[in-house]
Amino acid sequence: MTRLLAVGCLVVGACNDNPVPAGVAEAARVAAPAPEPSTEGQTFPLQEWMTSNFSRAIKTPSFEVLTRALSVVARNAPAGFPDWAPLAERGARAAAARDINGVRQNCADCHHHYRASYRRTLRAHPYPLED
Repeated sequence: MTRLLAVGCLVVGACNDNPVPAGVAEAARVAAPAPEPSTEGQTFPLQEWMTSNFSRAIKTPSFEVLTRALSVVARNAPAGFPDWAPLAERGARAAAARDINGVRQNCADCHHHYRASYRRTLRAHPYPLED
């Protein structure tokens, strides 16, 4: 309870009446998450590929381009991402059926499931592995 009070006290800056016990302020500082490293000047192959193959096609919409691009995404599913290919295949079928909402939903589902873990583990890897 004292630790919780001390951390809360530090957060709101209202520690004047309740002094922070020795070491608690240091523990709170150490427990704070580290800032993310800067990505300035780095290249991210999948992000670049997605931008060049999807940005205009999804805005326009260009269903032929989306169908081809989503087929490439399905063939290039990284290991450890089990629903990647099925999501991309469903997106490609939606594009072939000229269903832009279906395409967008499958893209959103894939991003929801995999964006964070892909960025943590494979962000700098070449993409696509095959066209």
